[in-house]
Amino acid sequence: DVTTNYEIKQVQYGTLKITKRSITVQTGSATLTYNGKEQCVEQTNNIVVKGQLAATDKIEVDVYSKFIDAFEEGYKNETTFKITHSDGSLVTDNYDITYEYGIIVILKAEIKVKPLDEEFTYDGKFHMPSSIEFIENTSLCSGHVFGNITYLGEIKNVGTISTEIDDIEILDDAGNPVTKNYNVVKEKGNISITKRSIEIGNTDLVFTYDGTYKTVDTANFSIKNKIREHKYEFTLVNSINEKNAGTYEFTFDLVIYEDENVDVTSNYEFVLPKGS
Repeated sequence: DVTTNYEIKQVQYGTLKITKRSITVQTGSATLTYNGKEQCVEQTNNIVVKGQLAATDKIEVDVYSKFIDAFEEGYKNETTFKITHSDGSLVTDNYDITYEYGIIVILKAEIKVKPLDEEFTYDGKFHMPSSIEFIENTSLCSGHVFGNITYLGEIKNVGTISTEIDDIEILDDAGNPVTKNYNVVKEKGNISITKRSIEIGNTDLVFTYDGTYKTVDTANFSIKNKIREHKYEFTLVNSINEKNAGTYEFTFDLVIYEDENVDVTSNYEFVLPKGS
């Protein structure tokens, strides 16, 4: 060492500059279907699409972009990444990162529903759908339920009509409306009203000969299983006016009315016996 033999009048210092390493990363794209939960595109490889990491470093997801609601135009996948050194230290700031964002499309969940097919025995009341059923093995997302449902189609008299779902609400497990996330395919159901069976009795009349003429009094006839509020009227087809011993047959008609004398006889099923 001969440094002491020199008179050093000036020292000029140099600089060492380490620039950031430039890389381009790409977030994933995917088409998903709404499931009522947060969804993202998981990425573990093929992240860096331009440039290279330092040999000592690795890249991994820092924060995923997560989405719930259906959006068919697609969300920008703004997932972020972090870079760590082999010693465990965070070195993300040593990189100049350019992001190429992918697109996440979430499609609406499809369900197919219809009013439940129902059948009632005529009871003089209006009937409309009261419940809903799935078809083709479709279902709501876990935890979701139907809210308010309105139907089209009501029937009172014997026959069959088509029924429809007019409006439907779907709620998540917190009671929030999520109907917008479903593609609801509605099909028709039907409601049938069948005839009400009734029995007519006490149409056979027995008298002991007393020399006077006997006629038929329909007031003694009885009806079982008629709707209580309905009125009825028996009308003789052929009249009887006899005084001698013997058996005399007669026939009659029956008409049943509801309020305001509306004829509802066709809603009943019965056999008119011959009286004697």
